[in-house]
Amino acid sequence: MAVPQQLLSGLAKAGTQHIVAARITTANETPTIAQIVRLANNTSAILWINVIGVRTDLGGPSATSNFTRRLRAKRATNIGATITVVDTIGTDDIDEIGTDVAVGTSTTDVTVTVTGLAAETYVWDVVTTATISTEFPDIIDT
Repeated sequence: MAVPQQLLSGLAKAGTQHIVAARITTANETPTIAQIVRLANNTSAILWINVIGVRTDLGGPSATSNFTRRLRAKRATNIGATITVVDTIGTDDIDEIGTDVAVGTSTTDVTVTVTGLAAETYVWDVVTTATISTEFPDIIDT
């Protein structure tokens, strides 16, 4: 996994929206963190996560996987991040069974993990729109 890079940080006014994109490549079925949203203390956020995976090892987009998730996440002062609701929006649209996306937490972060297939190369684009209620989270791209 690449070393995470901090893309955005600081404070934003309540009710503002921020969009960040990440791109990674997988070549097997190992779950791989594609994006990390680090929540600041006393932050509540609604995240819309759109993920598109495209199989590229056959000379073009031979298969695609499309996922949309909506979630609420929060973090109180010096307490780990929690996800209170995760919704699948619509039906996951996948050409090859086994590709997947998962949303979870890791200490102060919300993580987006993608899973490709054995011996197949997928390029994953992850676009997250964050509506922030108090402080702005640091968004890290792996």
